[in-house]
Amino acid sequence: MVEYIEYKGEQLPVKVGYYALKHFQKKTKGKGMIALQEDFSLYEDLLFYALKKGAMEEQIPFQWKITDMENILEDTLFSQFLGIVEDALDVPEDTKKKKAVGTGNKLKK
Repeated sequence: MVEYIEYKGEQLPVKVGYYALKHFQKKTKGKGMIALQEDFSLYEDLLFYALKKGAMEEQIPFQWKITDMENILEDTLFSQFLGIVEDALDVPEDTKKKKAVGTGNKLKK
């Protein structure tokens, strides 16, 4: 399912599914989601592939570079993207209520 994040007044399609997770898994040399606990900057890679697949699904040009991801995550509410990732991975509700690593805040849906 394609979801949207807002960046500079524009709705960007993102899809966290097989495509994004497969490419993310390659990037992390097989560590996948576990690597995110060790290195938050890897969310940039996951967002990159999710945006790329979202653009494919919506049949729109993909205009982003990996170097854009930090600013997109900063400006779109990082927790919004986390919620999309959790929904895509079907994270159980009791896990979602735990505090986000390093933020001191509860994850929001």
